[in-house]
Amino acid sequence: HLFRAKTRGANNPAQASKISTTVRRGVAILSFGLCRFGFFFGDLLALGIVEEFERRNLRIIGASEKAARLESSKSFAKDFMARHSIPTAKYKTAFSIYEAKETLNSDFFGNENSPVVVKADGLAAGKGVVVAQNKREALKAVDELEKLAGKKAAEKIILEEFLTGRELSLIM
Repeated sequence: HLFRAKTRGANNPAQASKISTTVRRGVAILSFGLCRFGFFFGDLLALGIVEEFERRNLRIIGASEKAARLESSKSFAKDFMARHSIPTAKYKTAFSIYEAKETLNSDFFGNENSPVVVKADGLAAGKGVVVAQNKREALKAVDELEKLAGKKAAEKIILEEFLTGRELSLIM
């Protein structure tokens, strides 16, 4: 392979193969002068595709592996926002389904009729977030998260208070 992953996906031959294939495609794209990876390539950014292109002196636009963690790990992003006093919804990170259910059964997010957002920590191709209308739906979402988002993405579960209002996402 052209690339051996030295990141969280290091022991996963499928991930290493995916990046290797992408690097080869990127080299072909470079006949146009530049390769750009963005939002839909979050998993490749999180695995360090930008650094790999740079090691090969290839031009690329995309977030570094460290910067991509803000997108690839919701718990990292929430902790980052808390650490830097960036306003964000109240949250708890659970490291097991049992811990997530324990948190939901407490009054941390309000009563049984309070909506709660349930998120898989890792990249889940848009399938890792459930807006539960009440505690019962949130508990069901926790049970189904691994099936929806994949085992790796659901290793950590972020529970978040539901906020109403407008949301702005900026994708470059």
